[in-house]
Amino acid sequence: MFAANAQELEKPKIIVEKIGNVTNYRAEGNLEPTQYLSCVGLDSLKNTYTPPDLYTGVAACVKQKDYERAIDLFKLAGAYSFYDAQRVSDKTAAQGRTVLIMQLFDGFTEEEKLGIQKAFNAQTESNDKSLQLSCERIKKIGKPNYFPKYMILHGMNAFTGNPYENALVANFDQKQQWGLVVKNYLHCSE
Repeated sequence: MFAANAQELEKPKIIVEKIGNVTNYRAEGNLEPTQYLSCVGLDSLKNTYTPPDLYTGVAACVKQKDYERAIDLFKLAGAYSFYDAQRVSDKTAAQGRTVLIMQLFDGFTEEEKLGIQKAFNAQTESNDKSLQLSCERIKKIGKPNYFPKYMILHGMNAFTGNPYENALVANFDQKQQWGLVVKNYLHCSE
C-alpha cells in the first residue's frame, strides 16, 4: 500500500533540547507537517495530507477568521489522526493526537479559541446542512492514503530500535476502520 517500508526508512535522528532543568528528547519528524496548507475548503483536499499538514490549514483559517473552513479541516485532521492511532502498532504513538491539538490551540488567542469553539458548537449541535455537507465532503476525500510516519515517530519505538519495523497493525481492516471513524468519530450518517 505504501511505497516506504522499514528497510527504506532510516532510523530517526534523536534531538535533545535542554531548557533550564528540563531535558526533552524527540525524534526528528515527530508530529511535523510535510506540507503547509493555506485556508482551503474540503473540496481542495486529497487523502494524502497528514493531520499535521491539515492543522496548518486550520491555523491559517483561524487567523483569517474563517471558522467554518477551520472546523472542516479540524474534523478531517481529527478523523485521520483517530484512524492513524488505530493502525499504528506502538500505542504510545497515539498520544500524538492530543499533542497536535494542544500545539494548535497554543498558537491561538483567546478570541480565536472562542471563535472556533462557537463555530464547532453551531455545526455539531444544529444538525443543519453544513454538518451533512461536511460529512459528504470528508467521505468523498476518503480514508488516509499515506504512511503515518509523523505519529510513528512520536512513540517510544522511535527511541528503542527501528520504529518502522512492524509499525502498522498486521491485517488492519482499512475499510471497516474508516467506516467506524466516519460513523463514531465524525457522527456522519452512512
